[in-house]
Parts: sequence; structure tokens; C-alpha cells
Amino acid sequence: MKEQVVDSDARNDLENARRAYLDAFAEVQIVATLKVLGTIDPVNSGLSKAYRSVKRLEAGEPESDGSFEEIERFLTELWDRWRYMREAMRQDLGVED
Repeated sequence: MKEQVVDSDARNDLENARRAYLDAFAEVQIVATLKVLGTIDPVNSGLSKAYRSVKRLEAGEPESDGSFEEIERFLTELWDRWRYMREAMRQDLGVED
């Protein structure tokens, strides 16, 4: 995304990353506690929104807040939620910093 290049390699990378994430998410849903699942939901929803935005931008039909810069800003904000989710998982497992 940072390179702002849409070619078959970029499409394949995005789809492969999405599939790997969805596989991992499916596994986590089976074993995670409700507390952890509660921290995962906003991240999952955010990643889905970002994916839709990227696909619409690629198709030339961006959402009103779907410019490259806005998607990048959204993903940067999502990273903070990712850290919170990871910390909740670590606490749940009893892993210290």
C-alpha cells in the first residue's frame, strides 16, 4: 500500500495476508476467552473496513473517507488497538512484559 502500486503481486500479497489473518482469527475464536475476544472484535472490524476501502480504491470507486492517506491514517490508528489486543492476550496467558 505504501508504494501505491496495484499489480498482480500486490493483489496476491494482500489476498495471502488476508487469508492468513482469517485462518488465525478462526483458530483464536475457538480458544480465546471472552475478554480477549472483546479486544479482538474492534481490530477484526477495522481490518475488514480497511480491506474494503483498499479494494474500492483499487476499483476506482473509493469511499468518501477512502483515499490512500485516509486508509493509511486509519491503519495507523488501528495499530494502537492491536497493541491493546496483544496485551490482553498476554495477560490472559499470564505472560509478563
